[in-house]
Amino acid sequence: MIRNFFDGTIIEGVMARNQVVDFAVDQLTDLMNAEPAKRKEIIKDKQFLNWQKLGLNEADIEKADTDRAGMEYTVRGTIGGSAYYTKADSPLIEERADPYIVYDEERQMYYFTASYPVNGKGGADGYDRLVIREAKTIEGLADAEEHVIWDESEVQGYGRWIWAPELHKIGDSWYFLSTASLDETTGGNFNIRPFMMKCNNSEEITNPDSWGEPERVKTMQGDKTGLNAMSLDMAYFEAGGRHYLVWADFTKNDGNPAGISSLYIATIDPSNPTQLTSTCSVITVPEYVWELERYKVNEGPAVLQKDGKVYLAFSASGTGSEYCVGLLTGNADDDLTKKENWVKTPYPIMTSGDFNDELCGPGHNSFTVDEYGNAVIVYHARPADTHAGHTGDPLYDPCRHAYVKPVLFGADGAPVLNLSDEEFVKGGSEITVKVKVKGESEESKPSLEYNFDEDYTGIVKDSAGNQDGTVTEGASYVWDKEYGQVLYLDGDKTDGGHDSYLEFPEGYFDGKDKVTISMDVNEVTRSGNYFTFGVGQNNQKYLFLKTAPTSTKLAVTTSGYQNEKLANRNSVYPNNSRTWINIKMVVTPKSISLYQDGKLIAENLNTNISLDDLGRNLKAYIGKSFYSEDKYFRGYFDNIKVYDYAMTDEEGKKVTKEEKEAREKKMGEVKLVAEKFEIPNADNINSCGLNESPPQKWILPSVLFFHPNQYDFAFYKTVQIIPLDFDLQALLQDRKKIQR
Repeated sequence: MIRNFFDGTIIEGVMARNQVVDFAVDQLTDLMNAEPAKRKEIIKDKQFLNWQKLGLNEADIEKADTDRAGMEYTVRGTIGGSAYYTKADSPLIEERADPYIVYDEERQMYYFTASYPVNGKGGADGYDRLVIREAKTIEGLADAEEHVIWDESEVQGYGRWIWAPELHKIGDSWYFLSTASLDETTGGNFNIRPFMMKCNNSEEITNPDSWGEPERVKTMQGDKTGLNAMSLDMAYFEAGGRHYLVWADFTKNDGNPAGISSLYIATIDPSNPTQLTSTCSVITVPEYVWELERYKVNEGPAVLQKDGKVYLAFSASGTGSEYCVGLLTGNADDDLTKKENWVKTPYPIMTSGDFNDELCGPGHNSFTVDEYGNAVIVYHARPADTHAGHTGDPLYDPCRHAYVKPVLFGADGAPVLNLSDEEFVKGGSEITVKVKVKGESEESKPSLEYNFDEDYTGIVKDSAGNQDGTVTEGASYVWDKEYGQVLYLDGDKTDGGHDSYLEFPEGYFDGKDKVTISMDVNEVTRSGNYFTFGVGQNNQKYLFLKTAPTSTKLAVTTSGYQNEKLANRNSVYPNNSRTWINIKMVVTPKSISLYQDGKLIAENLNTNISLDDLGRNLKAYIGKSFYSEDKYFRGYFDNIKVYDYAMTDEEGKKVTKEEKEAREKKMGEVKLVAEKFEIPNADNINSCGLNESPPQKWILPSVLFFHPNQYDFAFYKTVQIIPLDFDLQALLQDRKKIQR
């Protein structure tokens, strides 16, 4: 019925289409709650509806301004599938191996946990704690606060290694499942066993006080078939009315006589989940070549169920680039403690070869669902280039990052994990929607413009309004053969400068949640920490730009440098060293975008920080950082403009091109005048010394002013000098006006 209704309906407009889908999904949810017996059928209908919905890029929508008549906006999106997909160079969360994401239907929240690494950004200490994040969406987990729930040092009898934690709702309670050593060793002793921790207050699941004490998982009395050697990676699932724990184990028994890492399974009673209720059974041991690379390993089980089938993914071989994902398949209604009820796929279903040499060692995955019930795989992998330079045991290389992507299903119903980006197009059909605001378009006009064409007084005139800026000692106006008169900041005192900077009026940027900031920059400062431009409150709340010879960086934060949301471009070619570039920064409450010479070079579409979040009475500087220990920037600036809206890609390109053409026309006229006139009595002009009174200000096409109070120029016959305040056309008509 739902399918027929939708197929027979014509819906005009993206939002109308999505509203109909949302309405239908809500109705189905109510029906599912009222008639639980129809749950499976209704879930299928909800998934079908999701495939009709347009998933639009929120950052693109934020840029759209309906008050700007005639403007056309491009909004990117997908039709159907899960929108959750991470690229090789943009993981969901860095340095979090064995990632696990689960959705809490009751609280409508996603939880994330993973192994906390050694030698990572957090320091040498690691594999020693349980961490958790929560967010309303999968993508929201990327920036969610990470809470430490428990540390192995808190309880006797538990030591490192706290590996592969998972969160499962067993019965009516949430549990952490993980592993820890049987003693407090911090060395290489891998004598680890699984344990659980129960949450006593799920409404405050990120509060350490909500969690009970750790408790080891125990075999049945007298059973020595499992948990009698190194054991790890425990997971829980329910199928066919039975409750199971499955894990990796080195215990020797009839099913694993060599005592190598294999997958074991047993049943539990959910009312007492730390007590096994059956003997331990081996359901897979490493046997194929792809399971035997570097080490003989089956580990990291993760369960996905569909249409009465239980798909158990597991990881195989060593933890380097050889790491890969295998698959077992069983029937939900069968006794899954019996090995014969599982079928092993004889080849891996995800390997390093599936990532175009960008990622390697994919594995130790988990499965979750997006908000529409579509399956999503969560896995760790290593950037191939980064890992290639690592030596030693890859277990101690922290570059395993957490990634996500949609799960597709083959004709036989089995999950397909190894399609390339192009083959599944990020989980659906990629689209763009063109939106045009009614009315005639108007010229793009800034609300503030500093072009530095006035006489130098220390006050920077705003040619677009009345928001004049100020410059400090060490700033000056100098001549540039490409740009004319520009601002020069002489940089840090440690480099011979005066700690010079330009300051905008305090509070000018208040409330500008959609804004475009443009400037021409020619950097001289080459290294160290500094801001080219910054706006904010202090060293905790700010947005800043840093231009360097081989990189350009834009970042925003409300909690210091450790939590900066970045949009940066490294290895810029050709590089920016000692050359003019145009920079445009586009800021919305959802995103930051960075443009160089009209081209988008970096963006972050999930910042969720607006300028309003930085506070009121905002300060803004050119050349000065909010960190007292940072350097002052040394370099040249021109054409600083602020627009009270977010420019689109097309508009940014257009405006940048128009600015360049206008500048070249202006400088061409200056050159024309210079070429037509010679200096009278040039033979008698020698120089103006440092201690002499400065002459009337001149345009010097081939001479650079270094400081308004310093003059050391040698004038030659070939140098033409034109007074700044003369009309160019008048000069062409009357040479006598330039004689002196």
